[in-house]
Amino acid sequence: MKRNKRGVSPVIATVFVLMLTVSAVALIAGFLVPFVKKSLYKSSECVNYKEVYSFEESLGYNCVQKTEGLYAISVKAKFDKELLGGVAGFRVVFKNADGTSKGIEVKNDTSASNEQGGIRLLGREGLRIPAAGETITYVYRGASGETFASAEVYPVLNSGTICGEKDSIELIQCKNRIS
Repeated sequence: MKRNKRGVSPVIATVFVLMLTVSAVALIAGFLVPFVKKSLYKSSECVNYKEVYSFEESLGYNCVQKTEGLYAISVKAKFDKELLGGVAGFRVVFKNADGTSKGIEVKNDTSASNEQGGIRLLGREGLRIPAAGETITYVYRGASGETFASAEVYPVLNSGTICGEKDSIELIQCKNRIS
């Protein structure tokens, strides 16, 4: 008895394995490449925004008026108008020595408030971020029992990313009355 054995030729098997390998690599690359690109962009997104906002000490603010629970901070923007185009605003974080903190975002579309937990411009109506080279003093009204010893300012990009690069300052007792 003679059996008829037929199988796949070695050439066809090799081509099939190569096609399967190329398909698998293409499928994995289709997911992996966009993921890596997005991760690299996110990790370097804040590089240009280092110190875009800083505290201005020459105005005599960056202080606390403890009896009223008012905190004044003067924030200065860099002179680079093009760089500020990528910035939506900034985040101020008030910190206490015991580790408690309170963060507030300031953007052009943020509402000003003189209520507890609110922030406003010193001596002016409304709330906005500083233009290139401009310094603006903000007043935060702490909630009952809140006491903070320092403040930090972080840029907030148009993408919503809050950059880790910051400026920080110790808050002193205000010499001038905050209104």
